[in-house]
Amino acid sequence: MIKDTVFFAPGVSGGSNASSLSSRHRRAAIILHEIYGINAHIQRAGHEWMTRGFDIYIPALFPHHTPFRYEQQEEAYRHFSANVGFDPAVVTTLLHELRTQYETLIVVGYSVGATLAWLSA
Repeated sequence: MIKDTVFFAPGVSGGSNASSLSSRHRRAAIILHEIYGINAHIQRAGHEWMTRGFDIYIPALFPHHTPFRYEQQEEAYRHFSANVGFDPAVVTTLLHELRTQYETLIVVGYSVGATLAWLSA
């Protein structure tokens, strides 16, 4: 499993490291965050998909454990451009790992995450 991937499933409070949990459903969604990181908005999106019966995987696309605030847009964009970019390898690796575990696997991206989802298709 990709390091620093957050996993959500019913019966699991908060987010847990995905490598320690097994599948609970037959469907999974990979949520790709914005330039800000895994913030409250992305966590709410993950919980929303979880209520629809999906296991949720949210890979941390960059090594920044505290998400940027929205008012830090310029800093967040510079950080993303310098440290992440649009290499779909993290997403395609995670898709490959999960493909055999689920009947349905979707990717949902927000902002730059949407571009990564498109490049991973």
